[in-house]
Amino acid sequence: MGLGVAIIVSDLLLVYYFFIFPFIIILPLWLAIRFPVFRSGVGLVTFILSVVALFFEVATDAPVGFIVTSGLFGAVFGFSLLVWGLTSRPSTEVTQTRQVARVCPKCGKNLSFFPDDINLCPYCGNQLA
Repeated sequence: MGLGVAIIVSDLLLVYYFFIFPFIIILPLWLAIRFPVFRSGVGLVTFILSVVALFFEVATDAPVGFIVTSGLFGAVFGFSLLVWGLTSRPSTEVTQTRQVARVCPKCGKNLSFFPDDINLCPYCGNQLA
């Protein structure tokens, strides 16, 4: 096992494949699942960073494995997160109605925390309608 880890750590491409690349995929996916509101933003950031990495890797003559995985696969992965985020948004906004607080007409205390079917005010004993 020690020799296998030493071989993996000594080769930069293998370090990338076994240690860095899984976290590059897992982190945006976890963020997209955990925070669905920011799913399209996570996809956009992943897409932009992957395209920047792709141009940087092509300009510096990086190995083909880096270009394919971090550049092309990252761009496709980011774009798919972006599309998933945009298509999973609700079509209609959930409207929340503001409830008017129920108050006792005699003492003016808030009755919103009590059931709707109470007949007497628990504070002053006033008959409620």
